[in-house]
Amino acid sequence: MAKRGRPKKMEMPDSAEPCNAKNWLRCIDRAKGVRQNWRDRMRVSLAYDYFEGIQRPANINEKEWITINMIYSNLLAELPTLYSTDPYFYVKLKKSYKPVPETIAAYEEMAKVRQGGLNYYKGELGLKKKSRLAIFDAFFQYGVIEVALSADVEENPKKGEAILGEDGRPMLDETDAPLLEPDEVPANEAFQLIRHHPDDFLVDADAGPLDDDVKWKAKRVKMRLEEVRDDRRFDRNARRDCKATEMDDQTDKERETRKKGGTLSAKEDKTPSIVVTWWLYDRRCKQFLVVAEGNDDYLIAPKDIPKGIEKDPFVDLRFTPRSDSWYPIPPISQQIDPQREYCETRSKMLKHRKRFNRKYVMFTTPFGDNAESEAAKLENGDDGTVLMATTPTGFAPVMPIQDAPLDQNIHVEYAYLRKDFEDVATGANQRGSAQGVDSATEAGVIEKRTMIREGDRIGMVGDFVIDIGRKLDQMIQAHWKKDQAVKIVGPQGEEWITMRPQDYEKIEGEYEYSINVGATTPQLPEIERSQWLSFLGVITNAPQLLLSKTLLKETARMHHIENEALVDELFNIGQMMMSGEIPMPGQQGSQPNTQGTAAARTGGQAGGPGNVMQMRGGQQ
Repeated sequence: MAKRGRPKKMEMPDSAEPCNAKNWLRCIDRAKGVRQNWRDRMRVSLAYDYFEGIQRPANINEKEWITINMIYSNLLAELPTLYSTDPYFYVKLKKSYKPVPETIAAYEEMAKVRQGGLNYYKGELGLKKKSRLAIFDAFFQYGVIEVALSADVEENPKKGEAILGEDGRPMLDETDAPLLEPDEVPANEAFQLIRHHPDDFLVDADAGPLDDDVKWKAKRVKMRLEEVRDDRRFDRNARRDCKATEMDDQTDKERETRKKGGTLSAKEDKTPSIVVTWWLYDRRCKQFLVVAEGNDDYLIAPKDIPKGIEKDPFVDLRFTPRSDSWYPIPPISQQIDPQREYCETRSKMLKHRKRFNRKYVMFTTPFGDNAESEAAKLENGDDGTVLMATTPTGFAPVMPIQDAPLDQNIHVEYAYLRKDFEDVATGANQRGSAQGVDSATEAGVIEKRTMIREGDRIGMVGDFVIDIGRKLDQMIQAHWKKDQAVKIVGPQGEEWITMRPQDYEKIEGEYEYSINVGATTPQLPEIERSQWLSFLGVITNAPQLLLSKTLLKETARMHHIENEALVDELFNIGQMMMSGEIPMPGQQGSQPNTQGTAAARTGGQAGGPGNVMQMRGGQQ
């Protein structure tokens, strides 16, 4: 008889005592304190201000400050190199616990369907837009994507009835009582990719840099009190007694009030209307729960993590990990100081250029009673103003005072500051030709190190996207219920695939997930054309490549050509050249198969050295 086990005893992540909602909220408060200390140390708020161009110190006049926002320009230049186009997912069989050829072949066919499903949903769920936002977040803090299943909750028409097993008999619990249908069931299910702002994501206070060191993860969701009380996912008594703890956004409230033609009262202005909920995944106990700040009861009591989720549904991106904390070193945090010094130096130059430099020494005697009016001409007069002196003297009655010149060292410092920023932000000599190097060899080494630095972040983004695909595939596997045909575009061109529930059945083995290398980097027409011409040049100089499909495919991949259908056609052309159906390079017309080896030798000589036909002729 089928039975359902009891939920495991829930324990606090940092103690052996049974937990409750209040204890979980204390854990969340402690974790928020750790995160806030990290934000202060890394000057996260200041980094956002600097990116938006808010850099002028409060004690400096607006007319005496100029902002040259290199953080902004550098970030806009780097983001497209990390994720410009959606990659193509590959799903392949990694391990089979049944070493039977028929089973392995069946698993590989299922992998092709899973591969097609991922490449369909990456566009449907907006993977590119959400991943780029997460990458942007990682420059200031860290990026977070959640793979989720959204569903409405409807009343179950079979509520209260016994749940029947596969044998048609009622299923029993541990007390041998029949399991009953729930009052409500999910409906309108849909897969989702959700980008969470870093401020709305939290890990336990003692989390280390590796994912295995994290005991729990949580997302913050702010909901109106009315929404909480109408949400059937929450416990009926808890949502009825739930209290709001935060004020609604004042701007939105005023906008809505103006639309209605009314005014805000003092009472409306001070009444909290937002409930701050935390949706928490306990990775150690493999349980899920929801609590609300300021409330003592669970909105959703601890229960087993929903199917399709392995430990938690979150994928994070952190560029520079720290040895003792989950929270990383954000790249922008290291650019704040050189950015500030650069703008301060540039503003000094601006201030000096705009100074009032017309200073004079004026002797009043030659001007008599008109000295003050003549002095006013010096202060406000236009170019060519004439001063009228009444008594001639042996010296000039008005002498200009030479202004202090701008120290030329400031220009040298200005250049150093710009280079300092570039070294911190993008690496030495990355923005152009290598400067200050003694040889071409040194310049080549610098360029290679620069490419390695870029490639490392591209690799991190690639791993981030692969983890999203893996979790999404697990979610599809757990919830796919009906046949559906979808069209995908990939290296094989456009094709239709049929996704069936049996293709997502669990297997006795493992799948591995990957993406085509360099797929997320931008592909400009000039670059693609250059890569294509280079590839054709290799084929022309060494047509022997056409005889090996594996070698041909690898050569195309190194030229960033991922079109598998094109590789197949080139391989077929090579076979037709070997058979004489089409002419070899340098020949006119085709060679029939009946001529055999002699024709091969003739074709090889006509095609020149290195020709495929010559190679085959020599092998006979």
